Amino acid sequence: MLCAILAWPASAETRLPALNRVTGVAADDVLNVRAGPGVAHGIVGSLLPDTVVEVTATGGQGGRWGRINLGEGSGWVALRFLSALPGGTKAPPASCFGTEPFWTLDLADHAFRTPEGTMPTDPPVDVPSMNRPDRSGVIVATSQGSLRGIVRRETCSDGMSDALYGLSIDLFTADDGAILSGCCTLAR
Repeated sequence: MLCAILAWPASAETRLPALNRVTGVAADDVLNVRAGPGVAHGIVGSLLPDTVVEVTATGGQGGRWGRINLGEGSGWVALRFLSALPGGTKAPPASCFGTEPFWTLDLADHAFRTPEGTMPTDPPVDVPSMNRPDRSGVIVATSQGSLRGIVRRETCSDGMSDALYGLSIDLFTADDGAILSGCCTLAR
């Protein structure tokens, strides 16, 4: 039986990462994604109206810019063009992943993937921390063994791209005692 741990704290002081929707952009226009927090930085991409993005940090000009992931990297958008989704800061991660070895715990689609194959999982059971709003756990069961993980709200790099995530995880495998470390995302 495979189990994993991940729950999401519901604290007003814990704001990021958070899911947001692009708003205030005309249907025939785009929201520019910049290399840094401010209009002086070059444009590295764009977002269509109504696109849902995960903001992982704020900065620049009094915190009026939000860092998002875009492809294999990250960029910055003006927060005035984003609207927070209800529950967007309290949502459990949609997936967690790591490299060397490559693995993915897909909590939204109920699967654990490794180079050896894919194992279906039961829906996750969230376990909030009793004393740390920046930490949580989740329990997921499969027919192959158990996993236990701790998720932390902190900047995380997958080590393979320039993307920066707002959640990290240490995933413990009970069967062989290995620890898989990686990042998590709220975005699907």
